[in-house]
Amino acid sequence: MSDPNFVPNQLGAKALQDLILSGFSAGSEVHVQDVTGDGYHFEVVVISDDFKGLNTLKQHQKVYDLVGEQFKDKLHAMTLKTSVVI
Repeated sequence: MSDPNFVPNQLGAKALQDLILSGFSAGSEVHVQDVTGDGYHFEVVVISDDFKGLNTLKQHQKVYDLVGEQFKDKLHAMTLKTSVVI
């Protein structure tokens, strides 16, 4: 049963950016914006050669594999855009 008074730990934009970058090769770009200022809702853009040959679903799965654990208590919402380096 969930506690209605539970407040997740804040992850922070820099920590989220570092976490995602750790899963990608050098030269990849990760841009993170805290859209509400509360430390729980983020817009994320990932640009990487690592996405070559992957459709959008597979690209997003690669990112969510890195951050999925954070949704348990540090991350509430994340809008994600991915693309291959042009």
